[in-house]
Amino acid sequence: MSAEIETALRQKVQPEAFTLYERIRDRGPLSLEDLCEKGDGTASHWRRLLYELQDTGAIAPARIVRERRTYYVFRVTTRTFFEREAKTADAETARLEAELADIEGHQYYSCSVCGLRQRFEEAYAFDFHCGRCDKALSYVEPTNVVATLRARIAAAKSLARATWAKFASSPVVRLDQPPVPRTTHRQQSR
Repeated sequence: MSAEIETALRQKVQPEAFTLYERIRDRGPLSLEDLCEKGDGTASHWRRLLYELQDTGAIAPARIVRERRTYYVFRVTTRTFFEREAKTADAETARLEAELADIEGHQYYSCSVCGLRQRFEEAYAFDFHCGRCDKALSYVEPTNVVATLRARIAAAKSLARATWAKFASSPVVRLDQPPVPRTTHRQQSR
C-alpha cells in the first residue's frame, strides 16, 4: 500500500515535500524542532511543507506533553490518506451524477462555427442563433455525452469503492498517544 501512496504523493506535492515525507517515513515521528536542528531550513519553510503533506492526509500530527511543555510530532498515516482519497472520489461521483442529471433533463443546441453550447431556454431567448457569432444553432443529441458521463461515473464509483476498502483495511494509529521511540542498534546492544 505504501508504494501506491508514494506514487500518488509524487503527483500531488512538490518534490521537497515528498522528500520530507520519506524522511518521516524512514526515521519515524519528527517534530518541527527536529527538522530545524540541522539548519537546512527555517521553521516557516518546514511548517509549509508539513501543512502540504498534512493536507493530503499522508502525515498527521500527534500532540505530546512532556514536563509541562506541549509539542507536536508528525507521523506517517495511511488511513487518513485513503479516507481523503475516498471522499474526493465520492465528491467527483456526485458532481458527475449531477452533471448527467442536468444533461438528461434539458435539450441542448450548439453553434457549428464557434462551438457554443446552450440549453433550450438560452437558445430560445436568442431566437436559436448564437450569441457570439449570430449563426444558426442546431440541436445536439446528447447520447455521446451521456455515454461518456456514465462511463466516468462508473469509473469514479469503482475508484471510491476500492479506496474505501483500502481505508477499511489500513491500520488504525492512535495519534493521541506518544510515539514509540525508535532505538538504534547501538542503543539496543548496551
